[in-house]
Amino acid sequence: MRASFFSRGILSKRLQKNTSGVSLLEMIIAISIFALVMTTTVELFSRMVSTKSQFDRIRETHEKAQIAVDIIAKSVRSGAVVDPLTTGQVSTLRIYDYFQEDCIEYRFTGDGKLTQQFAQFDLTTPGERGRSDCDASTTLNGSAGVLVEKTVEGTFDVVETSSSQRGFVTILMNLVSQEDAADEAAKTPIEMTVSLRNKE
Repeated sequence: MRASFFSRGILSKRLQKNTSGVSLLEMIIAISIFALVMTTTVELFSRMVSTKSQFDRIRETHEKAQIAVDIIAKSVRSGAVVDPLTTGQVSTLRIYDYFQEDCIEYRFTGDGKLTQQFAQFDLTTPGERGRSDCDASTTLNGSAGVLVEKTVEGTFDVVETSSSQRGFVTILMNLVSQEDAADEAAKTPIEMTVSLRNKE
């Protein structure tokens, strides 16, 4: 009986020692590990969100640029280039669109935009619109809009129609993210060549 009482006393002391809880040092180590894991997780999540938003901006700019190129190509196919009248690379292209019966000017501006402006013809009187009203001396006072408003550079390469070849317009556009404006490798080129319907 004495031995069992003695063994119960040792056993209860061991149980008390083992169930006394964690030490302060163990708690500090656990909190430090938890803080390190949480900091790493938050930073990775933050980078992922930042990368996704940057990718979304780039994708949106590419989509707008592709739509702009398609709009210009449609105008070139259904119209006639009235300015420039000679072969060369220019930042402004003026077209008389026979389908829309309108004078349209596309311009790469110096501040990184691609704009579109229409002439303002009298819509009430039939026959008031014409190609002769769309020459280079005509001031376009109609509605204007920005087709691509992010950083974009570009030119229109116009080749005249001659007796040996049909003319064409090549739209050369470089999309540049604002962060990488100085880096030539970061520019994304978009190019489309469109045959001219007519160029006089």
